[in-house]
Amino acid sequence: MMSPKESRKHYSVPDGYIEELPDKIMDFIRAQDAPAQMPAAQPRQEDAPKTPRWRLLFNTALYMAASFVLVIVMFQGFNLARKKIAAVQEVPTGQMQATLTPAQEDELYSTYFYEELERTAKQEETNQLEASFAQVSYYGE
Repeated sequence: MMSPKESRKHYSVPDGYIEELPDKIMDFIRAQDAPAQMPAAQPRQEDAPKTPRWRLLFNTALYMAASFVLVIVMFQGFNLARKKIAAVQEVPTGQMQATLTPAQEDELYSTYFYEELERTAKQEETNQLEASFAQVSYYGE
């Protein structure tokens, strides 16, 4: 690995570069600002293309109508996608979510809570057995 002193030998700038740099930058800036300072040439009335007023109004109305159609098509696409997703999502019983009656929902909830209660009771029983086995010492301590 080279030391910093050896590394600097590879880098150099042309003579007078640092002294001329501010002048070059200012010349560049003036060249960039020069077109902006000049007044823009106004086209003569006879050279400017004349677009009829009805055409301008027609184009505006056409663009607005196209944007409304695009928005409507987007919403229809979203609605179709939502319907397809809803058709795929089913509850565990195989019935559609939207077709469940309140009695069926109550039955599903009670079944779920009963199964969850059984699972929790078994887990607590297992934990108690493990705790009692952990208290027993096999080495006579």
